[in-house]
Amino acid sequence: MVLPIHVYGHDALRQETEPVEENTDDLQSLIDDMIETMRNAAGIGLAAPQVGRTERLFVVDLTPMADEMAEAEEPLPPQPM
Repeated sequence: MVLPIHVYGHDALRQETEPVEENTDDLQSLIDDMIETMRNAAGIGLAAPQVGRTERLFVVDLTPMADEMAEAEEPLPPQPM
């Protein structure tokens, strides 16, 4: 489910967050919804407070940068011992 995203200045972004202790079915559902929301917004990252939640949680999609990171890495020269 795509969730509404709160933008800079929204009160929800000032709420104190709570640590996540374990991955429950409800938490996994939130993670799935956040990933869907992030992709729908063409983003690469989204924090729980941005969707009005207080869990200390964020999702990141590094897929768009994977090819660039692989191309940027130079192979290491052999290191004789």
